[in-house]
Amino acid sequence: MYKRRIAIIDNKKCKPKLCGEVCIKVCPLNRMNKKVVYYEDEIIKIDEGLCSGCGICVFKCPFNAIKIINLELILDDPLHQYGENRFRLFRFIDLPKNQNIGIIGQNGIGKSTIIKILAGQIIPNLGKYKETTDYKKVIDYFKGREIQKTFIDLNNKVLDFAYKPQNIELIPRVFAGKVKDLLEKADKNKVLDKIIIEWQLENILNKELQNLSGGELQKVAIVSTILKDCSVSFFDEPSSFLDIKQRFLFATNLNSSALVGVQQETGKKEKTNIIIEHDLAILDYVAESSHILFGQAHAYGICSHIKNTNVAINEFLDGFIKDENLKFRDYILNIEYTPSNIKTKDTLFTYDAKKIKLGDFTLEYSGDHVLANQIIGILGENGTGKTTFIRNILQDAGNYENLKFAYKPQSLLLTQKEMDLPVMLYLKDCNQDLLKDLWNKLNIERIKMYKLSELNGGDLQKVITTKVLATDANVYLFDEPSAFLDVEERLNVAKAIRNVIFGKNKVAFVVDHDVLFLDFISDAMLIFAGVPGKEGKVSKIMNKKDAMNEFLKTLNITYRKDPNTKRPRINKLNSSKDKEQKEKNNYYIYS
Repeated sequence: MYKRRIAIIDNKKCKPKLCGEVCIKVCPLNRMNKKVVYYEDEIIKIDEGLCSGCGICVFKCPFNAIKIINLELILDDPLHQYGENRFRLFRFIDLPKNQNIGIIGQNGIGKSTIIKILAGQIIPNLGKYKETTDYKKVIDYFKGREIQKTFIDLNNKVLDFAYKPQNIELIPRVFAGKVKDLLEKADKNKVLDKIIIEWQLENILNKELQNLSGGELQKVAIVSTILKDCSVSFFDEPSSFLDIKQRFLFATNLNSSALVGVQQETGKKEKTNIIIEHDLAILDYVAESSHILFGQAHAYGICSHIKNTNVAINEFLDGFIKDENLKFRDYILNIEYTPSNIKTKDTLFTYDAKKIKLGDFTLEYSGDHVLANQIIGILGENGTGKTTFIRNILQDAGNYENLKFAYKPQSLLLTQKEMDLPVMLYLKDCNQDLLKDLWNKLNIERIKMYKLSELNGGDLQKVITTKVLATDANVYLFDEPSAFLDVEERLNVAKAIRNVIFGKNKVAFVVDHDVLFLDFISDAMLIFAGVPGKEGKVSKIMNKKDAMNEFLKTLNITYRKDPNTKRPRINKLNSSKDKEQKEKNNYYIYS
């Protein structure tokens, strides 16, 4: 049985020569001549077996480099531990055949470790990081358990593995060429022609990868992974950059009918898709079963037992796993929209009607009044001009003498000079009062010493969003602020945006495709329609209920609210609930 204390030292933050090894000096047990905190191999180490868990070293460390976690759980040894005082993963996921399996959890909680184990890059060391390991030890350890077969298959190289990465923007740097070249290389079963039609890729086949939009590149990455037709395929945040229609396309086409036919012909039917997804409505729709990953980010992760996806999502939001009687979070993630109590009819500014021509694309919108103290969600398919619209609002900023504008673009690609800055220096020119409020709410303290180039996608998103929110402005423009963020981070960002806007004579426009996120944050909405890549037409600013109903009707999708958590759920196409809502012209149940 595993010891009840975990000590984590972040070696990127730890600077013992600068602080004078303060953690060693303040440890009470060190003063009693016990070697608990010590300096070895040019790094600080903590003996977890001797540590009393007093936490003095944590509070005294000037670089916030130490975590001491007193576990209240009874656990077996870790499946894998990266080293002394480093991250460890407990338990592993199930791989039932011919199923879509979801993984729900924070960023930094173990998904990368799971990916590396499935890809054969890591052989689990069962927590014995000082010893050499092999599959025989792992197989013997799990004797008599269902998970043993997974490691037997990995040892025998029976499992072939395909991976759709989170950071798709790196793909053009690895593979230079056209979309068709990449897909033909992945097409193991010669079904590309059929899959092109299923995934609506006809218009981008001859495009260079480096010239694709984020949504186009995401679809290509997904289809490339599907075409490899491996026994285990891992999709890491497949909905990022995809609009709602494309997310629904992913959910319905993941198990491609073209490949199903090939599998029936060849007798190959055993396949598992694993999906890491923070858009809970899409995950609920696509995955039959799911695991919850919980623990403490960047310290340890624990994999729950597999369960029905609806149950898993609700338990994750509640922070309580019923079948293990285990409370892993002391608060509930409340995702129910709470409207502002501010009743104002004050117009902050007015934008004029325009018709914008960009190459073959035309965007047209009517003028409208923008009321203060509200957040306007922006919904529409990719290619209908949402980014063009908010950039145009920004370009017209000079027309409003008394207003200041702040803009967070969709792309997280910054200049090399900015990427080389530590987070705290990147944010140094912000309004310090606003920054102080955001610092803890968005958990920036943990990464303040990291260079931006060292951050994962979620942390980089939070830092860039923080800089925009901590800018003195009246009008805030956000383009896909939820991308790469986990569920809790999305809610924290939404709350932070609401706190900055309400009661302060400000307004925010927010482009996003996560219905849960927009449902939580928006007071009103703009709906973009038209033909992607050719024309976009923008509605007047509408109340949220009418806007959502109108937009979902164009997609032939119905949403309802979960009775327990109030989260939006997609009805299965042609299900009784789907038909009932369509008959009543009620595509979006508001409460």
